[in-house]
Amino acid sequence: MGVHGTNLCQCDPPKEIKPRDSLVPIKCYIPAGTDCSWYKECLETRIACESTNERYAITYAEKYCKLYDDRYARFSDKGKVWIDAVRKCLQESLAYVMYPQSDVTCQSVKETAFLSHINCYKNPELGISFCDLSLSDQFRVFWTIKGALLEEFTKTVSSGWSVFKTCFSSSYPKKTERIIQLEIEPPKNKLTEKNLEDISVRLAYVLGWPTDIMFSSSSSKLSNPNSISVNIVISSKTYNNAYVNEAVNSVIERGLSNTLVALTLEDGRTLNIQGIKGCNDPSCCLQNM
Repeated sequence: MGVHGTNLCQCDPPKEIKPRDSLVPIKCYIPAGTDCSWYKECLETRIACESTNERYAITYAEKYCKLYDDRYARFSDKGKVWIDAVRKCLQESLAYVMYPQSDVTCQSVKETAFLSHINCYKNPELGISFCDLSLSDQFRVFWTIKGALLEEFTKTVSSGWSVFKTCFSSSYPKKTERIIQLEIEPPKNKLTEKNLEDISVRLAYVLGWPTDIMFSSSSSKLSNPNSISVNIVISSKTYNNAYVNEAVNSVIERGLSNTLVALTLEDGRTLNIQGIKGCNDPSCCLQNM
């Protein structure tokens, strides 16, 4: 009560406050990053965008999340830690969408998602940046998202491509790794992941590479439908530049002398080699991507 009996403290009339019902299960609010179905069961359920021009959850996110699952074993231990951290980071960046009070649109979700790729690739939760990965792992990442995701990524986020280009350029001179690019006549049946790895294995056997040499292969069709580009990253277990240069030179020399024109894989298929070149930096192998 105030002066002369006036009530200075008045409450608002009673109002009925109705909480908004959650559109998704509780688990959706705290994604672990290990379950690719989160994009369909949580994100797409919360706001359905797959039938619009701003689709993301299933067309891009779930698809490429599963690709990392399929290729997980090919990454180094450090690469696997990076993948786990990035996938969690990407899902956590969209967790706010789960809240029913969040005013979101398909366009805003897609833009937020692609912007989060830059930050999550550079600085995921566990502190392993894309630039910290070996060149082999960097290429595996690039080839995993190569295609629709990268095209849409760089179109939606103008600085998207710089994430890869900067890391490739800055890290390459510091690593005892080199790249060989083979141009191969496309076989009747599509090359599998095992076939790609077998190309490196057969090349090492035919050319007698030292046991110190490590290698990995990745592939993508070039703009020329009559050729497939196979990039082979060569490195040394003991960081021996001499061994790496010897391996690269053996391929180039055989290519120049036309004595390396085909490789027979473990499954019996013979691949015809149309061209060979060594790369002084990653950009020479990325120019056709």
